[in-house]
Amino acid sequence: MKSRAGTAFVIAAALAASGCDDPKPPAPAPAVTDTPVAETPKPAAPKGPPTLFVDDSGASIGGNRIDLNQPEGLPKLKASVDENQSLLAGSVPTVGVDRKAKLPHVGALLDALGNAGVKRALVRTTTRTDFPGELHFVPLLVVNKPAPCSVIGMITEDRGSAVWKISGGAAGKRGKGMAGPDLTLTGETIERVAKNCDSKTFFVSAAAGVEWGLAYDLAAATKSLPKTAFTDYVLIPEKAVPGHALDIAK
Repeated sequence: MKSRAGTAFVIAAALAASGCDDPKPPAPAPAVTDTPVAETPKPAAPKGPPTLFVDDSGASIGGNRIDLNQPEGLPKLKASVDENQSLLAGSVPTVGVDRKAKLPHVGALLDALGNAGVKRALVRTTTRTDFPGELHFVPLLVVNKPAPCSVIGMITEDRGSAVWKISGGAAGKRGKGMAGPDLTLTGETIERVAKNCDSKTFFVSAAAGVEWGLAYDLAAATKSLPKTAFTDYVLIPEKAVPGHALDIAK
């Protein structure tokens, strides 16, 4: 018969062995919080140049309407462009121009853009289907010592045309066609006057009262001439006299 001490030892050992087989309690689940995760803000899209437009009554600068037929119109135009100088300087803004716009109004906007640091503007105008609807115009204020042989074309008061060099000399004149200036014959004159001249700038003008659309057509017509390759255009609003030199050197 076993002793009481031996029996106790056996019972204790059995209890200890059975305790090692007990499963451990599962680890507590991580606490769930309702704190939202902050999103990284997206950078604001950079602002571009304001919308620019000229029609028969004035100009619009970024939606700011300016009546250029009023005495205060020109100062307001300059002030509005200056307000947008940070967006305009160094850019090539697009300028929409209605065919019935007045040349002095278009010239005033281009000059204001030149003062704001614009070297070239892309001017868009509705024209004939065989002509480009946009051309790069350089503000007259930033033109620096153009080549004396540079060509200027002008729509005359009778809706004919005149072409000569900005240094002066005899002007080649063409009469009015069936529906305005005869741009086919005028193109031949432009090619003749531009012969042996390396200038890529074409100067365009029109007599007082001639709407912008006809002056634009004259400039756009040069793009279809096989013997010329003009890349830039300069508007001379109502200042040119056929055959006379243009004093615009700086």
